[in-house]
Amino acid sequence: MIRYAHLLLLMLLLTLSCREAPKQEKEQVHQTDSLLQAVPETAQTNKITIHDINDIQKAHATILNSKGNKSLDSTSFNYDCDAEKGGTVSYYTHHGDLKLIIHRYHEYDHYEAENQYFVNDGQTFFVYQKSLSWSFDSGPAGATRDRINELRSYFIANKPIKCLEKQYEIRKHVGINPKPENIANKEKDCSQLKLPLSTYAKLKVYWKATPPKCFQP
Repeated sequence: MIRYAHLLLLMLLLTLSCREAPKQEKEQVHQTDSLLQAVPETAQTNKITIHDINDIQKAHATILNSKGNKSLDSTSFNYDCDAEKGGTVSYYTHHGDLKLIIHRYHEYDHYEAENQYFVNDGQTFFVYQKSLSWSFDSGPAGATRDRINELRSYFIANKPIKCLEKQYEIRKHVGINPKPENIANKEKDCSQLKLPLSTYAKLKVYWKATPPKCFQP
C-alpha cells in the first residue's frame, strides 16, 4: 500500500512538472520578442527627420554642438592649383555617417571663402557660404575695402525652400567695421542664385576616394 502511495505521488509530481514547462518557455519567448521590438524604436529616436525649417534648425544646431564638444571624427585634405587657387576640405562624421563638410579656399590674393555643408542621410540640408574679396582703398597707405557676402540655403530632399543673403563692407580706416550679427538677412529667390549642390556632390566623392591635387568645383 505504501509503495502504491509513493507511485501515485511520483506520477502527480511528473504531471505538475510537465504542465509548468510550457509556461516558463512561453514567458521567456515573450521577453525576447519585447527586446527585439525595442531595438528599432531606439534607433528611430537617434535619426534626424527633416520636414521643415524648424527641423533644419534643430539638426544644424545638433551638428554644431557635436563639433564644438569634439564628438565628431574628422579627416581632411589640402589641394593647390598652380598657386592660383588652393584650399582645405574637412569631413566630420559620427559613427561613420557624414555630418558636415567644410571647404575653405582662396583664389589669388584678393579672394577667400568658406562653405559649410550640413548633411543628413547623405543629403545636404543646410549650406552656409561666406566669401570675402578685398581691394585697396583710397586713404592712408595700405587701406583696404573688404566686401563680404553670406548666403544661407535651406534644403529638403535636395530642393531649396529658403535662401537668405547678407552683404556688407568693412573699411576700418574710416571707422566702418559692422558686426555681422547686427546686419539683417534678406530673403532671396533661390532660383536666381547659384546654389552649391553640384559642388557638394563633388566634395562628397573625396570623402572616401583619393583626393585630387587640384580641386575644381
